[in-house]
Amino acid sequence: MSLNGENIKKLNDNQIIDDADEQFLYYTDTEDHLYKVDKQNGKEMKITDQKFSSLIVDENWIYYLNPSDHYHVYKMKTMGNKINY
Repeated sequence: MSLNGENIKKLNDNQIIDDADEQFLYYTDTEDHLYKVDKQNGKEMKITDQKFSSLIVDENWIYYLNPSDHYHVYKMKTMGNKINY
């Protein structure tokens, strides 16, 4: 939705918004895969097939817990390049 309440667009019934930055909303699907959607044009992009838990977006980084690795902390570029943390 735009700031004036117009241009409302429903993303999907199965999406939960986890965080946001200036340009994107970051969300997980029902299987905990991470996606982002551009706030201006609504274009969606799957960032990774890896499962996510408790993510935080900070500038160009996504910090998250990896449930398949005993919830260790990881970080990843917002474009999807994984780096063990």
